[in-house]
Amino acid sequence: LIEASLDATRPDIVIFTGNQIAGYDPAYAQTTRKRRWSAAAGISSKTASSKPSEASERFEAALERTCASVRATVEQLVRPLADRGIPWAVTFGNHDFQCGLSNAEIESICREFPGCVNPEPTGGESGLGDANSANSVGSMDSAEDAGFVQLRAESYLPNQRVFACEPGTFALPVADVDHTMSVLGLVLLDSGDYARSGGYGSPSAEALRFLAEVPKAMRAQSQEIGRSQEPAVPCMVFQHFPVQQYYQLLKPAAANAARAIEGYRNFAGKHYVLDEEKTLPGSYLGEGVSCPDADSGEFAILEQHDYFAISAGHDHRNAFVGTVPVS
Repeated sequence: LIEASLDATRPDIVIFTGNQIAGYDPAYAQTTRKRRWSAAAGISSKTASSKPSEASERFEAALERTCASVRATVEQLVRPLADRGIPWAVTFGNHDFQCGLSNAEIESICREFPGCVNPEPTGGESGLGDANSANSVGSMDSAEDAGFVQLRAESYLPNQRVFACEPGTFALPVADVDHTMSVLGLVLLDSGDYARSGGYGSPSAEALRFLAEVPKAMRAQSQEIGRSQEPAVPCMVFQHFPVQQYYQLLKPAAANAARAIEGYRNFAGKHYVLDEEKTLPGSYLGEGVSCPDADSGEFAILEQHDYFAISAGHDHRNAFVGTVPVS
């Protein structure tokens, strides 16, 4: 399926929007964890001594098997891309981490394969650090200060730079044909996994701040190379979870109306159909839009900071494209 899609569309880049790893799969039974804050299934005891306990040794062996399984899955996903010389990027969903590895560890495995454009982390689970940090984006005076790092996938995207934040959260500026200015920003956002209060989670505060700052930083890049009057760079964000504002593309309907679907959690008890005046022909609604309970403020950031589109990959039975007015 991936091969047929690549041959039909001939993409310049492929973006995986999360749940590449089915962390609930029985293959990960010894290391799986349902929630980020819960212990892995294989951890039955801990010891304070410097000598690892038998339980710890068994768990480390299980983690090695999990790493091997994740590596095999990634290899299967990206081999068709490598065979065609297509660069690719990943962000994360609500099941990747459930295999027992952190997003940073999974991302590190992804970078082992040719064509991966995810940037190197700069320390810790957050991937934040000095030159690569989103902390630099908000107060940058030059492209170097703005969180730029050079990609390892040099043969796939020569001279490509990236704004780095956290694992699964970074931005790729797309240059014009003469490489004199950025004309588009592709932003990947780790939209979170689960909330302690229930339901799905939200992007981290750092990721949201990065989202707000990166269009300005891309404009600064153009200014640094002599394009001082260039407008802000339009950006598109790719992530796993849809935001609550996706419901603006729907309209209320009777429960027994044709193709009516009940909403999810906060929207439960009401039924919806696609608003044909807002969505493109061929769009399909097959389940309630599964968004977080809390509004993280992400959509407001997108409205205010030069974003023109958002693409989410979580819902299995939804496939629609639409436009909502911005305030």
